[in-house]
Amino acid sequence: MAGKIFEIAFAINGALAQGFKTSMQQAKGMLTQYGSEIGELKAQQRALDSALKQGVISMDSYRNATEKVGKALDQTAAKDAKLRKAMQNKIAADANAKSARSDLGSTMATTAVMAAPLVGMLSKAADFEAVMSKVKAITVSDDKAMQQLTATARELGEKTMFSATQAGEAMTYLGMAGWNSQQIMAGMPGLLNLAAASNTDLARTADIVSDDLTAFGLSAEHAGHMADVFAKTTTSTNTTVEMLGETMKYAAPVAHAFGASLEETAALTGLMANSGIKASAAGTALRSGFLRLAGTSSKSTKAIEEMGLSLSEATAQQEEARAALDSLGIAMNDTNGPRKMSAIVRDLADKTKDMSKEQKLATLATIFGTNAASAWVSVIDQGPDALDKLTKELENSDGAAATMAETMQNNARGAMTRLQSATESVAISIGGTMLPTLAELGDSLANEAAYVSKVASEHPELTEGIIKTSVAVAGMVIAYKAARAIYYSVMAAQAAYKLMMESERVATMRNVIASGIHRAGMVASSIAMYATAA
Repeated sequence: MAGKIFEIAFAINGALAQGFKTSMQQAKGMLTQYGSEIGELKAQQRALDSALKQGVISMDSYRNATEKVGKALDQTAAKDAKLRKAMQNKIAADANAKSARSDLGSTMATTAVMAAPLVGMLSKAADFEAVMSKVKAITVSDDKAMQQLTATARELGEKTMFSATQAGEAMTYLGMAGWNSQQIMAGMPGLLNLAAASNTDLARTADIVSDDLTAFGLSAEHAGHMADVFAKTTTSTNTTVEMLGETMKYAAPVAHAFGASLEETAALTGLMANSGIKASAAGTALRSGFLRLAGTSSKSTKAIEEMGLSLSEATAQQEEARAALDSLGIAMNDTNGPRKMSAIVRDLADKTKDMSKEQKLATLATIFGTNAASAWVSVIDQGPDALDKLTKELENSDGAAATMAETMQNNARGAMTRLQSATESVAISIGGTMLPTLAELGDSLANEAAYVSKVASEHPELTEGIIKTSVAVAGMVIAYKAARAIYYSVMAAQAAYKLMMESERVATMRNVIASGIHRAGMVASSIAMYATAA
């Protein structure tokens, strides 16, 4: 858009170029003509002087003739002087216009180069300030808590691959999950490690972990452990944090109601992912299996209602599954309530090992549901030992996310990413100190716009668009320079018009210049409309 500003002055001169050139050529022709007329009049005066000396004419005739020649000579000389002055004004006006355009170009280039770092710092500081304001609004934290949250975000931005602004965005999701400031500060390091280890967006990672903690009935203090469990799952099985989050969205609430642990559920998710059953497909399969295996306890009843299923329908499915389990000789309840999934999977693997593939599939479809059967077949085929082994690894996974994050970032690319994050912290520090003074700076620049206002009043059609555009793009300094370029271009047009007025062929030249001025105004208006629309 700045380029459009700069084009206006050139467009005006381009539109007027024909009129300028013609007026100068005509003026030069008129000066030659005036010079010839002055020479002829002086020759006539010399002839009169000679005739008087020779007695050819009388004194009265000489006086009358000399008076006429002198008057004509004075008039022609006055026209010559006036035309020369108009030409000088035209040349000076052209020089001023050229200088103003050059000044505009150099000012815009210099301003862009000098202002870029400052503008970048102010932008980053403003973005961080806006994010932390959102955190404050969501968490309803007091000033002291916000100082601590801000310091935490800044510190994480300086020491990790994520920027302070990204850390602040993650805090907003934790705040929306009901975490207080202390819980957020305690949980952030684990979330950053998981996001770094899995190369997942930090805000998305925070959203997944906070949701799943709630679904499993875990407090915010368990965020670090959940991050480790998820990190270990992604490296031990064929899934990602994003896919885990999608699976848990469907499975976690029901798993918690059934009594399955976070680690067991994550292990089941990983084994299903190894067979290509991932994300929502794994989630719905797990949900269906847990519901069919569950009794009608208060927890399972609540989970059923949250799914939008009727209790009678769910009970029928549970009875169908229980009958199939009873036929296999598998008891679902003991004195401590529902058994863990690892034990159920082991029993199912043992009871179905001698069945044909068709019998096995039909039995598992009866227990887990037709749509979920293939997912549970994949788990049982991999075996209870694989499930037990992975579950145990996940239970003992503390520190996995941090180790993986360190390994992932222990390279040149990681170093450059950390440098970029640290650089943003510097920008926030410098830009943050300047944010309170922006209003004062704006007032100061407004005072510099006085000249622009004057030009706008005198030449509204040519300057209104450029001033508005300049303010929007580069501030009032550029607007001032741009207005001067437009102003002096108009002055050059006016000088050409005055020059034309001194020539003999006024009617013809007036049309040429007026047409040029009209086209210049059209160019400026078009560019102003383009800038306003952009």
